[in-house]
Amino acid sequence: MPASAPPSHPVKRNRAELMARWQWAIGLSITAVILLVEWLGFATPAEYPFLDWRARYFSFFKGEPSGEIALIAIDDPSQETVGKWPWPRERLAQVIRELHLAGAKVIALDLLLSNPQQPRLIGDPAHPESIRMVDGDAELAAAIKEHGRVVLGASFQIRGTEDRAALPSAQHSSTTAGEDASYKPEKVPFPIVFDDVNQDPDLTFEAIKHKRLSAGEAATTSGASVDDLRLKYEWARILRDRQYEFSVPGAASSLKCPQSDDPEPPAPPLLAATARLASVSFGKEDLDGGVRRIPLWVRSGARLYPTLGLSAAALYLGIPIESIEVRGETETQLTNNLKLGMHTALLTGLGPVEGLHYINWPTGGTRGWRHQFVVKESTVVPEGSDRMIDREISIGSILNPYLVYDRIAQNIASLDEQIARVERNYGSGFVNMADYAARAAEMSRLTPDDARWKELYAAQGAAWGKIASEAASLLEMFPPEADRTPEENAQFRDMAAVTATVPDLIKRIDSGIDEVKKWRGGELRKRVQGKLCLVGWTATGALADFVRTSVDPRTPGMHIHACVMNSILTDAQYQVGVPSLLVINYVSVLVVGVLATLIGVRFPVLVGPVALVAMLAGWSAVNGILFWDKDMWIVSAATPLAAGVFPWLAVTLHRLLVEQRGRKQTEARFRSYVSPDVVDILVNNPGLGSMAPQKREMTMLFSDIAGFTTISERLETEQLAHMLNTYLGAMTDILQNERGTIDKYLGDGIMVFWGAPLDDPQHARHAAFAASRMLEKLDEMNATNAFGPAGQLVTRIGIATGEVNVGDFGNPPAKSAYTVIGDAVNLAARLESANKFFGTRILITDRVRELSGNDQRCRLVGRIIVKGKSEYQTLYELIGTRNPHGSRTEAWISVTEKAVSAFIRGDLAEAQERFAQLEHEFADSVLVGVYSRAIQSILSEGGVPDGFLGAITLSDK
Repeated sequence: MPASAPPSHPVKRNRAELMARWQWAIGLSITAVILLVEWLGFATPAEYPFLDWRARYFSFFKGEPSGEIALIAIDDPSQETVGKWPWPRERLAQVIRELHLAGAKVIALDLLLSNPQQPRLIGDPAHPESIRMVDGDAELAAAIKEHGRVVLGASFQIRGTEDRAALPSAQHSSTTAGEDASYKPEKVPFPIVFDDVNQDPDLTFEAIKHKRLSAGEAATTSGASVDDLRLKYEWARILRDRQYEFSVPGAASSLKCPQSDDPEPPAPPLLAATARLASVSFGKEDLDGGVRRIPLWVRSGARLYPTLGLSAAALYLGIPIESIEVRGETETQLTNNLKLGMHTALLTGLGPVEGLHYINWPTGGTRGWRHQFVVKESTVVPEGSDRMIDREISIGSILNPYLVYDRIAQNIASLDEQIARVERNYGSGFVNMADYAARAAEMSRLTPDDARWKELYAAQGAAWGKIASEAASLLEMFPPEADRTPEENAQFRDMAAVTATVPDLIKRIDSGIDEVKKWRGGELRKRVQGKLCLVGWTATGALADFVRTSVDPRTPGMHIHACVMNSILTDAQYQVGVPSLLVINYVSVLVVGVLATLIGVRFPVLVGPVALVAMLAGWSAVNGILFWDKDMWIVSAATPLAAGVFPWLAVTLHRLLVEQRGRKQTEARFRSYVSPDVVDILVNNPGLGSMAPQKREMTMLFSDIAGFTTISERLETEQLAHMLNTYLGAMTDILQNERGTIDKYLGDGIMVFWGAPLDDPQHARHAAFAASRMLEKLDEMNATNAFGPAGQLVTRIGIATGEVNVGDFGNPPAKSAYTVIGDAVNLAARLESANKFFGTRILITDRVRELSGNDQRCRLVGRIIVKGKSEYQTLYELIGTRNPHGSRTEAWISVTEKAVSAFIRGDLAEAQERFAQLEHEFADSVLVGVYSRAIQSILSEGGVPDGFLGAITLSDK
């Protein structure tokens, strides 16, 4: 028989290959999960930081804001010039008239003008003829009508689903006062009022008052409820009459945009005058509180209102609101060739909201709206250099003509007073005072813009010139000063004042008139003629009109509306959520996930992170380029980056688990000669290097409980253990949280250092902050009697910074410890003890203070020479955020510094005076005692010696 074939044996799989297959399965599974998260839209909140990152760092590659937009800012300088807000409405009327005169094509006001302003009297009580009644709303309404292309804003309070469900419906509130009504609100919601007025055009205010208010309120003519209902009734009548101008037909009826049940349009006279009404509300913010998108439409009742930027830009382009078409949830069509993209996103309290427009920031973000860099050729600015100029126009400069006119009126009043005084005192008959007074009264009711004012000014100017000329002639007739009587001296001074002040005042008036002409005919016209002017807030005090956006945590609201205008006028907008981008998002997650898994499986563990970072950096660059490219695609960043990090991390962890045995061997080797407090750091950071001693600058801290021996003698063993465990546990948590390395516990004391084994460039700052936190925590624990029978504990702390030796000292590997050795260590220990000598809590050296920065308050203690040293150390008491003397803590610190400084420079008299003040006002007897003894010693030896350093020598260690 032929020999039988050898039995077949299963081929052993290569263990590394098997592990690689497991790792591929892990990486691809995680990628699939992230792909599912992207598809379901659960990653939206994670996208926020990346949206912000792209808006900040890639907007510099985009275009400048449209030159067709001019921003008129109510800024801090304008409030300083014109006055604090709110301004009288006639001021806004002046702004609109100035912009109209300068040729502004459209004016949009990002201001809330819902509360009517009552007419008021203005004028000088000393001149009754100048007093007149001013109706600010009527003035502003007239200016709005004169221009004819002014867009006003309305506030729309956006409510969440639950909030809206709690509101009464119109059907719920349809009962009359004579019926048994279950709901009679103090203030009737606007949609109910609008529904009543819309259904009954002949409905009077009295009728709706009796229908919607309780019997008692309906019987009154004023009050909060009645006044609120009257305002909403007038709003409703105006909006009903202009219904077709503000309605948007078509698919808009199904648009799930933000809804408001409590709009606040402008005051009725203004609402009736405006060319268009728009929303100035941003809706609700993203889930993290940021505003990155704005609803193009807000629904109130059955009607849609456009956002201010959309309404104003459409008016600027001559597009009627009623011709705008809302196409589903994806776009707003303005013309055949112009449309605004819309998308759906989650907003706080609203869930998914449609009709949102992503804010497209121009170059430089908000700075791009405030300033721009230009290249200017001149002898001052070299050719090719950049110069920043203001883009925004301060509203104060627009009102400058009227402010100048106010000054002109004041100057004319001064002239009138001069003329009246001369005629009254001397009866010269130079002018006909009756005619003069009539002209002055008429001028006070006019402005230099009126032709009649100019006629009157010419006539008054002749009188002023005559008075000045006659006064100059009279001066020549006076005898020399030595020969004048007291009465003649008084007359001489009056005539001299007239000759000096009258020409100067006339010159100021003429200069002001020329200034207004130059501004109106030059700079202002150049900057606003033919443009869309947006008026809004940038003043820092207007907190309500600042929101957090991708480019700035305090972004003026007007800049957001300007971005919408800019998107329309430049057709520069982002593409979000379109089908092609969704495919790119899915493909990105898949490709990045596969590459990250490949890196985790194939690359060495140390090389893998570098390769992963390079790959993700490349993807981020591509993502950013797509963001600022001409098509401006917003492609998902969070899920592709997650697909890069998590699969690689899972695969790498799997590889590390497989190699855990080798890791444990390494850990055992470390534990044989490194203190347990440092082992975890070393094991998790294998690149730290050896434990061999090395020299570096570090910061050391010693702490101790004052009077611990006495405390320990009166406590039982269990009580003492509980007290120490409670105290040391709390302090250790603070020290470790502040990156400190616990060297050892010294009974009730702790030795800690910063700067090793991990390098810490801010070692002194972390040590100082940890010490402050230790005392704060101890105060909290004392307040809650945390130490039981031990009572209140007091901790003293010393901190020093200097070059020390750090490393493994002892008899490695049998017996050793990772610790620090050096003079700075000894100094820190002595400073802890020195607290008792100076009556302080935390003593630090000058080097610690220098490195810890200015965010920790310190009190100068003085120049100290410790035992065994010849050179002094300048010591400070670290105060931090504590206030040992309450509101007088700063004064305490200041007095101490003045006292110690006087001692250091040898001014013992001032030092004694300051230390006496310190003891009297702050009872700082311990520190005062130290210096008092030193001063007495110096005086007893004959006074301040030559070369005096102002140092105190410590006799104890």
